[in-house]
Amino acid sequence: MARGKRSSVTVLGAGVVGLTTDHLFFPSLAQGYNVTIISRAFPTNPDADPTYTSPTAGAHWRSFAEKDDYRLQEWDEVTFKALIQLCTVPGTGLMITPGYEFWAQEPESWEDPFFARFMPKYKRLEKDALPATCEFGISYETGFGARTLAGVADTHVYPTRGQTVHVRAPHVRHTVTKLGSVHEDFTYIIPRDDGIVVLGGTYQANNDSLTPDPTTAASIVERCLAICPELVPNGKQLDVVNQKVGLRPTRVGGVRCDAEWKHHRGRRVLLVHNYGHGGYGYQSSYGCAATVLRIMEAELGHLRESPRERTEAQSARL
Repeated sequence: MARGKRSSVTVLGAGVVGLTTDHLFFPSLAQGYNVTIISRAFPTNPDADPTYTSPTAGAHWRSFAEKDDYRLQEWDEVTFKALIQLCTVPGTGLMITPGYEFWAQEPESWEDPFFARFMPKYKRLEKDALPATCEFGISYETGFGARTLAGVADTHVYPTRGQTVHVRAPHVRHTVTKLGSVHEDFTYIIPRDDGIVVLGGTYQANNDSLTPDPTTAASIVERCLAICPELVPNGKQLDVVNQKVGLRPTRVGGVRCDAEWKHHRGRRVLLVHNYGHGGYGYQSSYGCAATVLRIMEAELGHLRESPRERTEAQSARL
C-alpha cells in the first residue's frame, strides 16, 4: 500500500454478521483503511428490505454445533464470551437469563455438549423439573442475498422460513427451548428486556413467503404454552403484540467463510465470503467475524492484531 493512500474495505450487508465484522474491523481504520457498509436495509430502517432478517430473529445464544464440528464450536464460543461482556454495557439490549432446554424423548445416549464447560450454571434437570410433555432437560444461564449477488452468485444458498409470535409477558424472564425429532417440533421462548417475549418457531426450507400464517401462529402458541404455561397468568389471556416472518440465509454445506481474488477494472480485489449461517447468525457472529479478519491478515498482511487478540482487547475495553 502506497504511503498516504488509504485502502478501501466494503462490507456487504448490515445484518448481525455484517455489522459484527465491521465492528471488529473498526480498529484497523488507524492503519489506513476506509470501511464502507452497503446494504438495502439497516437497523434504523429495517422495513426497506423484506428479507432483512436480523431484527426479527429470536437472537438467543445456544450452540447447535456437532461434537466434531470444531470450527463452529470455536465461532460460537468466541461469540458467547463477547456477548457476555456486552451484557455489562448499558443500552445494548442484551441480558443474561436462566435457560431451559427440554426433549420430548430422553436421548438413548447423552453426552454433555461442548459448551457445558463454559456455560454458567449448566446442569441436567431432574424428572420432577420437566414439563409433562418432556422426558429430558438441561438448564444454564445464558444473508440470503448471496444467492443472487452479481458475480458471486451461490446456488447453494436457500431461504429457511421462520415465523414468530411476539407477546407481552414481562414476568417471563427465562428462555425455554424444546427439541424434537423433526424441525417443526423445535419450540422456543425468548424474553426481551422490554417485556416482549418471542415465541417460535418454524424451520421451513425453501419457503420464501413473508406473510404470517395463522395456522402456524396457532401451532406456535399451543406448543409454547405446553412447555411454559406461565406465559398466561391465571384469569388472563395471552397478550399478542404482533407476528414476524424472517428468511434465514441457509447454505448447503454450511457457512461459507473463505476468500478469493477477483479482477475488477484491471486490478485484483480480495473478496472474503461470510454467509450462509442459517439460524446461527447471532450465536456465531463474533467468531465468524474474527475468522474474516484472520483471512484478511493472511491475504493482505496489513492487519497486525490477531482476531482473537482484537476480540479480547475489545472485550477488555467494554
